[in-house]
Amino acid sequence: MSEYLRNQIVQKMLGEPKQSPARMPPARQAADTQPSSGSGPLGAAEVDAANALGAAYYQYPGYFKKGQGGLAGYQREKLAAEFGWSPAGMGKYEAALRAGPLNGLAAWGDSRTASAVAPELNVPECAPGNGYARANKRPHNDCRDAFRHAYWSALMAQRDEEDAAMLGDAYERSSKGPYAEVYMDLYNNRVGRRIGSANKDASGEQIFDLVADELEKRRLITSPFQALKR
Repeated sequence: MSEYLRNQIVQKMLGEPKQSPARMPPARQAADTQPSSGSGPLGAAEVDAANALGAAYYQYPGYFKKGQGGLAGYQREKLAAEFGWSPAGMGKYEAALRAGPLNGLAAWGDSRTASAVAPELNVPECAPGNGYARANKRPHNDCRDAFRHAYWSALMAQRDEEDAAMLGDAYERSSKGPYAEVYMDLYNNRVGRRIGSANKDASGEQIFDLVADELEKRRLITSPFQALKR
């Protein structure tokens, strides 16, 4: 991740006023913000292929609106086998109560922190194929969304890894996304929990750097299409 992007996000985290540094060259932007499977920066042909595949995902008839009610039996089995997750169980509000008022409130604060910093990853090729508009900068099914889930889970896991898993799993039940989105989010949540549980005394900025490093090394799932290939 470039120093410019890192400074932008850290300033957002700390509530500091933004500066207006020079814009990164397009080639550097693409290299810094295309974390997908494989290693090394993507070439132009690979970026075009990712865009085409992402567009195909969003054009699949009815897929985006299926929700969990449309999960096939084999999809439920795969999610249960890999993540221990089921669409049946606690929703996010019940899970927050189960975690206790202090932990539930802290988790909500962590969610707000992660949601505040994720949109700063607003650069070309961050969200191929999903009609991303710069105007609203809402992270969804892109590298910013992957970072948000992993960072939120890492912050929660610094306090309690089991509660972090319970809250993250419950959030996915409440969001009712289709299979590929649920897989993507559960996967990135798990990466984040491992970071947080292994670095319980790290600062928020240090956790940010660790998650950003996973993103840069393409160890997060950054689009639902990547989940469909697993």
